[in-house]
Amino acid sequence: MQKEIVRDTIVKVIEKTIQPISDNSEIYKEIINSQSQTYNLIIVVFLGIIALFAGATWLYNKKIVKAEIIKETDKVFKKEKDKLIKQFKTEFEGELNFVKGESARLFANSIDGTDPGDYSNKYYWWMQCVKYYKAIDKGKGVRISVENALHSLTKAIETKEESKKYIIKTYPELDENFYDIIKIIPNELDKEKSEIKELTEELLK
Repeated sequence: MQKEIVRDTIVKVIEKTIQPISDNSEIYKEIINSQSQTYNLIIVVFLGIIALFAGATWLYNKKIVKAEIIKETDKVFKKEKDKLIKQFKTEFEGELNFVKGESARLFANSIDGTDPGDYSNKYYWWMQCVKYYKAIDKGKGVRISVENALHSLTKAIETKEESKKYIIKTYPELDENFYDIIKIIPNELDKEKSEIKELTEELLK
C-alpha cells in the first residue's frame, strides 16, 4: 500500500514536470508555424512586387520603343518625302523649261520675216530659247539660239524704227525680256554676247 502511494506521488510529480514542457513545445510549434507563414507571405508579396515592376517596366519600354519607332519612321518618311518632292520639282521644272525652250524655238522659226517687226519678234523668241535652254544646261541649244538671236537682231536693225516700235509695244519689259538674258549668255560665247548687247542698246536707245 505504501509502495503504491509512493508510485502515484512520483507519477504526479513527473506529470507536473513534463506538462510545462509539452505546453512549451506547442507554443514553439505555433511560433515556428507563424514565422513560416509570415516568411511565405513576405516571399509572395516580394515576388508580386517584382512581377508588377517587371510588367510595368515591360509596358513602359514597349511604349517607349513604339514611340521611338513611330518617331523615327515619321522622320525617315518626312526626309524621303521632302527629297522626293525636291527631286520631282527639279525634274518638273527641267521638263517645263525644255518644253518652253522648244516652244520658243518653234515660234521663232515660224516667223517668215516679211512684215515690219518680224525680225525683232524673232529676236525676242530666240532670246527666250537662250533663257530656257540655259536653265537646263542645254549647251548646244544655247549656242544655236544665241547665233540665231544675233542674226535676227542684225536684220531688225535694218528696219530700226519699225523694229523698235514693235518691241516697245509688244515686249515692254526690256530688262526681263532682253538685258537679263544677255547677262546669262555663257562666257564661251563672249563675242556674240558683246555684239548682242551693243546691237540691243542701239535698237532700243
